[in-house]
Amino acid sequence: MRSSVIFISLVSLLGGCASHSPTTIEPFMFKPGVIRHEASDFVVGVELYDDPKAIEQIFQRDLAAGGYAATRLRIANQSKERFILARANVSLIDGAGNRYPAVASADVADALDRDFVPYAVLGFGSWSAKSVEDANAAMRKDWADKELPDPVLFGGRGAQSGFVFFAPATGKIEPNSVLELVLD
Repeated sequence: MRSSVIFISLVSLLGGCASHSPTTIEPFMFKPGVIRHEASDFVVGVELYDDPKAIEQIFQRDLAAGGYAATRLRIANQSKERFILARANVSLIDGAGNRYPAVASADVADALDRDFVPYAVLGFGSWSAKSVEDANAAMRKDWADKELPDPVLFGGRGAQSGFVFFAPATGKIEPNSVLELVLD
């Protein structure tokens, strides 16, 4: 089986209550603002999420405030060969050459959990703490459902899409960054 490395330049397209309600996202489409890269028989689409309002709408949290950034990928295998993409083989490389490996949505959710102690201390007791616990669990499931699976198994002529999370030093994807995908 051969191994392939795909680099995608991410140029300057960057432009109260304890609850979490799962949100839906529109199907991935190649539209203005989406970077499209073709390498051999693979087509990779990258949609950057740097607008705080769009991120808040999708994830109901400020990812950048927690030091995280998200990008949405759509990867299509147009060959008859089979490939595997593991999260460990996805990295963001900034303009200075710093490498940031992809982070699991569960790790991001752990860092951005709502803390139930203030709710309980403010007089709402265990009922409120349970509400926060339920909201955090709903958030984890929602984010896992939106995340690019790990690993992604590409059969002949298959496609997958989903979000990939990173923890860059600035909490956002900088212009001139590169996304590296290593396919096995």
